[in-house]
Amino acid sequence: MAAPVKAEPVFFVLTFLMCIEQPIHWMCYILDNRVEQTLQFVQGLSIEFAVVYLATCLIYWVKGKRAKIAVKALLYMLFWTLMGITLFLALNFEMCISQQTLTVLVETNPKESSEFVDTYMLTNASQLSYLLDFVVLVAIGVCEWKRRAITVFLRRKLNKRFFTWFTSLNAAVGIVLMAVCYVWLLCCCNSAQIYIWRNYFPYDSLDPWSQSLHAINSLRAFDNDVKFAIKQAEKVYETTPVIEDTDSLTVI
Repeated sequence: MAAPVKAEPVFFVLTFLMCIEQPIHWMCYILDNRVEQTLQFVQGLSIEFAVVYLATCLIYWVKGKRAKIAVKALLYMLFWTLMGITLFLALNFEMCISQQTLTVLVETNPKESSEFVDTYMLTNASQLSYLLDFVVLVAIGVCEWKRRAITVFLRRKLNKRFFTWFTSLNAAVGIVLMAVCYVWLLCCCNSAQIYIWRNYFPYDSLDPWSQSLHAINSLRAFDNDVKFAIKQAEKVYETTPVIEDTDSLTVI
């Protein structure tokens, strides 16, 4: 299981670091001796490990040099964009990618969008997020330029047996947790089920990719709530009240 990471260590490490901003802030709970939150921090890291590992596997499995470069570039762009959005939301609003942010995005009209751009796009916090995005982009370019040298260096310095064991164990555990997380999330059809899911997988402890999936599925679940409420209202509207002659105050 460690072969993909051995072949693409630069991509794996850089992508893992781009996704770690959300799970890592839960590390403070370790110092507070909060066991449940600490376990959720470890769980979030495991799921992130699995996400990045599977992305690395995708590059590893692609045949052809040009196809491999294209897939890697697309994945870099995806995770870099998610990182940029996460930083922007965190620095400006202390929020992460969630159903609320998508709802605001969908329901915002052009006038409100222009006001948002004028208000937040050039704040100090936004400029800091842009700077961090640029630094990461440069780091990606430099590391990929020196990828062969970095790969050779890491292979020399890392203990092969420990690296294989560590990577395989984390990948296996992470994939199992990710499968449970994603399948359960996909099965959530209303807000009540989403809230139960959040008790076991707090979305702000997950990586940006998992947060995006949660946000999209939450929109679907909350939309189902609205549709159900509309159907119930229509049934009530179509109901004809019946008043018994014996008791005019009894309404059925």
